[in-house]
Amino acid sequence: LGVVAHAASGNDDPCGRGHAYRTWPRDGIRPQNPSTYSPPATLRSTSFVVLAAPRTASNSLVKALNADPRHTAWYEQGPTVQMHAEMFDPNAVWGGQRFAAAGWTVATRDANRTEFMRQLYELDDPPGVRGAQARGFKVFAHQLSEPELQLLTRPKHVLKIVLRRQDTLSQYVSKLRADEVGWWGAPELKSNATVAAFADLRVRVCAADYANWLAAEASWYDWMVDAAREHPESWLFIS
Repeated sequence: LGVVAHAASGNDDPCGRGHAYRTWPRDGIRPQNPSTYSPPATLRSTSFVVLAAPRTASNSLVKALNADPRHTAWYEQGPTVQMHAEMFDPNAVWGGQRFAAAGWTVATRDANRTEFMRQLYELDDPPGVRGAQARGFKVFAHQLSEPELQLLTRPKHVLKIVLRRQDTLSQYVSKLRADEVGWWGAPELKSNATVAAFADLRVRVCAADYANWLAAEASWYDWMVDAAREHPESWLFIS
């Protein structure tokens, strides 16, 4: 893994008391204008949402769902599936050509989250593409409030896809590397040399930090397991 590990041992712990990661939903966001939208069952296309965490190959899933031989760029949605990336990232609106062309920004999105969410599921993207069989987007913890997420996950007709990485240490190391170099994209979007350099990057794993991160990750996935009890047939867990 290219890891330099440190265990906490009182004053000898090089990581101090450990980084405090946000748990879910206790530390969830509370937007001023939360979305009140829930995809209706009357839509012609299937509504879905991908629930994941960083470094779980979620970008690769976005790429795969958007794959269409008539397009050359991975982010160009085809007529079968319209899959958006992190549309509620606090720092950017990822994916969706029409959203950028229409002038949607983080500020305008957060000022009218209901309309933004409605357009995700009900309007064509890109313009002129009709008859998409499924529409959805990717969301991480703390990008939606718990009430917003419940509006997406409680309806039986909305499909929920959960990505979870079993090797949590490798996931955490990948996160540390991404933090170090500022690279969060899918490996297939980078050169072989860049991917090799990323894999060879040595990072320091502090036991306290890893434990806190792991607890925060568990709180997010435990919430989904509980939510899936209502309509388990509409949930797909991939790990």
